[in-house]
Amino acid sequence: MRIYGQIKIVNKDKRIYAVQTKYRIYYIYFQRSLMHTFKNYLAEGNLIDLEVVEPKQRDKYYCYQVYYINKLKSLSLNRLYFAEDRNILSLKYLLNSVKNVLVLDLEMTMPPYNYKGSFNSEIIQMGYILYDANGNEIENYNNYIKAQMEINSRTTSFLNLKKRDFYKTAISYYKAYKDLRHVIKKYNPAIIVYGRNDILSLKKSFNLYKLPDILQYRRIINLASLIQNYYHHTNEYGLFTLFAKYYKTDLVQEHNALSDALVTYDVFKAFKADVLHNEKTL
Repeated sequence: MRIYGQIKIVNKDKRIYAVQTKYRIYYIYFQRSLMHTFKNYLAEGNLIDLEVVEPKQRDKYYCYQVYYINKLKSLSLNRLYFAEDRNILSLKYLLNSVKNVLVLDLEMTMPPYNYKGSFNSEIIQMGYILYDANGNEIENYNNYIKAQMEINSRTTSFLNLKKRDFYKTAISYYKAYKDLRHVIKKYNPAIIVYGRNDILSLKKSFNLYKLPDILQYRRIINLASLIQNYYHHTNEYGLFTLFAKYYKTDLVQEHNALSDALVTYDVFKAFKADVLHNEKTL
C-alpha cells in the first residue's frame, strides 16, 4: 500500500511516526536499518511518499511497517532529500562506470570449540578473480596464508582442510599482501565483496602487520548492501541463497575463497542485468 502525506512525529525512540494524508492519519513504523538511513530527514512537516506492509499493534498504535521510501522532501526548504528513481539512476551509473573489477573473498580462523571471550580472527585464505570491463577474466588468485596463531581443529574442519597440507602450501601474509598490492596498482580495479566482513578483516590485518592500507581511496562495492537496498529486502540474503534465486539452481558452498569469489561474480552479473533492465527478479 502506498501512503503520501506530511510527517507528524509521534515517538522517535520507538521509531513510530504519523503521516497526515488528505483524508486521514496513518501510523507507520520504521525498522532499525531503514530508520538509520533516513532518521535525519524525518522531521515534522516534511513530505513523505512510501510503501508499507500490513499493520500490526506496536505500543498503543496500529502501525503500518515501512517497506521502502519513494520520496522524501522538505516543504520549508523546498529540498528533495531522496527519490527512489534518482537512486536507481545513480546505481546504474555506478555499475556502468566500473571497468576492471577484482572480486575478492577471504576465509578466516575461527575460535576453538567452547571458546569464551573475545577472539581476533586472522586471514588464512585469499581468493580473487580480476575481470575486465567486458567480463573477460584477466587473472585469478587462490592461496592459503599462514596466520600468527596456529589454526585449530574447528577451522580445519570448517574449511575441509588437513593441518599438515595447509602448512605445506600456505604462503606468508607479507607475500599475499604484496601480490594483492601489485594487482591493485597495475589494474586499478573496483573491488567487489559480499558483505562488510572481508574489507574490515583486510584493514584489520594491515594494522596487525603494520603495513600501509592498500585499499585507501579505492572504489569498494559491497554487493550485499546494494542488493538489499535495490530490492528493499529487510535483511541481507546469504550469497548462495541469492545465487539459487537468480539462477534457479542450488550450489553447495565449499568454504573456499576462490569458488566463493566466482559465485559472487555470478551474483553481481545477475544483479547488474536486473538494474540495467529495470527489473526486480527478487
